[in-house]
Amino acid sequence: SPKPDRREVQLLIERLQDAEAEDQPDMSSGSEMIHDIGRMMSQAFTELDPQHGIFAKLEEEDHRRRTLASMFSFMWLLRDDCHRFTAAQAPNRKISLDMWAGLQSFVKWVDLNSAEIHAMLVYLVMRGLADVPSMLIALPTEDRCTEGIVQRLLHCMRTQVPCKHLLNHNQMDLLEKTNTIHRAFSFSHFLMGENTPHQVFELQELQKISGERVFKFSLLAAFADMCGARGAESSTGSLAMDADATAKVLAAVAVLRHVGQADPVAIYWTYISSQARSLALPFDEEEDLGFARLACLFRASPDTLGELKAVWSGLMRHERAMLTEHLTACNPDGVAYMLTSLPAYLANARKSRGPAPSWPSSNTSASSILAAAFAWPF
Repeated sequence: SPKPDRREVQLLIERLQDAEAEDQPDMSSGSEMIHDIGRMMSQAFTELDPQHGIFAKLEEEDHRRRTLASMFSFMWLLRDDCHRFTAAQAPNRKISLDMWAGLQSFVKWVDLNSAEIHAMLVYLVMRGLADVPSMLIALPTEDRCTEGIVQRLLHCMRTQVPCKHLLNHNQMDLLEKTNTIHRAFSFSHFLMGENTPHQVFELQELQKISGERVFKFSLLAAFADMCGARGAESSTGSLAMDADATAKVLAAVAVLRHVGQADPVAIYWTYISSQARSLALPFDEEEDLGFARLACLFRASPDTLGELKAVWSGLMRHERAMLTEHLTACNPDGVAYMLTSLPAYLANARKSRGPAPSWPSSNTSASSILAAAFAWPF
């Protein structure tokens, strides 16, 4: 990628922070502003250059657009611009003004300064590159994850990520510690119930070591990265962070704010209980909590919850007890199963059977489906 220009980076950051000068422009001037900021991003972060940047050289336009979506979404958050953040969202899935106020409270709680904004933009570029499949080539097996690649981008691969060379020591240290937190604790996994209280415990320990500002920065970085998930479809806002996704994020942030003081087990199950409440599910008994976590893993919504309930009630009592035991294992120092990528596995498995039949009438028994998902033979 071409060499970045420090002055271009400074101009972009000033533009991101100057919301009042462009408050509520008309559609024409708004489109021009988005085009202009996109151009500034490509000049300040030359990795994004559509002709000469590393994404272009790797022929990864979709990943370039996802990275842009994360950066644009981060910018709209800083500028308190709900309209542009949600512009591509369907009307029935668009986040409400109350939800937007919650996101703004999150941003104000993190309270980034200019140096941290610069570091955030660099980190989003690195996260975007780390998702490119070809970046895995020649990496050791233990490093073949997003955070492993980011680690390599931070310390090696000088020509692939020229934007990092404009960071000072403190900014590089911030990104190093943020990546360490993300390797131990996945915010997106927490949202889906994929991890366990042990990962919350690890987050708590890293927060003590790294400090409050790094912890806050890491949460916002994870959120901004998630905002670009559907950037290939729309790269100038967040199609992915709709009302359902935002509700989960706000519930998670509400409990994770207390990670420095509260018990990790309490934090974890308070979040799962909040998801049960959002689906009008009970959460008083151990089996209730196990089913609530299962609902998170299945990405259940009010429209699909009935199918999952039918599967659950169709299981034998000892099957439900076995699942509940593993789903609610919560000793941070003991054994519990981290169900990484299980929501995607279950969603894809369900899609592979086609639109019909429904869960209860499938040729595959409910208990077999759940046993295979958890790798436990019944």
